[in-house]
Amino acid sequence: PGRPGLRPLRRKAQRPGAAQECGLPVRHQGGRKVRNTHAPDDSHPQSLSRREGGDQGHSGGRRRKGSLASARPHRQIQADQNAKGVLVNKFSANSFIPVVYGTRKIGGNVVFLETSGTDNQYLYMALVLSEGEINDITSIFVNDNQVTFTGDLADNTQVTVASSDSNFYDGASLITVEPHFGSDTQTASSLLSTLSSWTSNHRLRGLAYLAIRFEWNRDKFGSLPSVQAVVQGKKVYNPNLDSTVTGGSGSHRADTSSTWEYSDNPVYQLLDYLRNERFGMGIPNSYFDSNFADWQVAGDVCDADITPYSGASAIDLMDSHAVIDTSKKAIDNVKDFVRGARAYLNFTGGKYNILVETTGSASITLTEDNI
Repeated sequence: PGRPGLRPLRRKAQRPGAAQECGLPVRHQGGRKVRNTHAPDDSHPQSLSRREGGDQGHSGGRRRKGSLASARPHRQIQADQNAKGVLVNKFSANSFIPVVYGTRKIGGNVVFLETSGTDNQYLYMALVLSEGEINDITSIFVNDNQVTFTGDLADNTQVTVASSDSNFYDGASLITVEPHFGSDTQTASSLLSTLSSWTSNHRLRGLAYLAIRFEWNRDKFGSLPSVQAVVQGKKVYNPNLDSTVTGGSGSHRADTSSTWEYSDNPVYQLLDYLRNERFGMGIPNSYFDSNFADWQVAGDVCDADITPYSGASAIDLMDSHAVIDTSKKAIDNVKDFVRGARAYLNFTGGKYNILVETTGSASITLTEDNI
């Protein structure tokens, strides 16, 4: 158990032709596939093998995949199984890295385990949660118990268990956590770098993960701890917040991900999935209206405030909190997005347009005289 271990994950590219079957003119780079390697090198994604749409890093091959439950009744059983699987910690060389939109509680894939100290006193773990860059990690659960920390779970910042936590504080903190939100420029974990097997090249860029150190305590840990986190998912582009397009106002820019923000709006999440070259459809901007006009209108429909019952606080008409299963055909994930948003996705005049069901005025009135 004291032997260093790097558990490989692979990113599998979307199957060519999946979208063409439905007439979608897209580039299929899909999820990045990383081959297993003994070299602990995590060079810049642009320098890696693009023949496989990949990002090669220290943890070997990895697939960017996850699960989004379909609303179709005959798939409900499978949907329930997928939902349960999202919370499981996996130890597989062939697991899919999920994409989280909105806020979800998820498990992860253990890509690194190593013990250290006298009599293996400490257990170090790297747990990959999802594609990055995510907005935040709001809470962490260990063995189904929420952990109370001394501070906020901030990006690339170590935090320990508070003395008020009766589960994982026993005279001292038994857990140290260092979250990483998955930017493409993130640096190696300083917590894991105390081990010689985790170097400055082990950056896991583009992946949101937890670096964790457990201190052995026979009363608190009877076996390998299971870990889940509540994740505020991927940041997305919102054309309504882009002052460079007609109708928009704000600092968002379509091709500058550092300007994007967290959103639970299903329209903006779908737009991100359609445009994303790493795990989505990779559709170029030229296939959308230059101002994303329909997407602005549809996004406003979903964000419209409604009062669900008398005396209640206003809520959005539609929110989306999804874990995307990119092991499925990309077009099937698009259908799930569209169905959940009560939307219609059209491809007309060489452009993708979206329409969300809402109230409005009739264009024409039909009477018996029209029969």
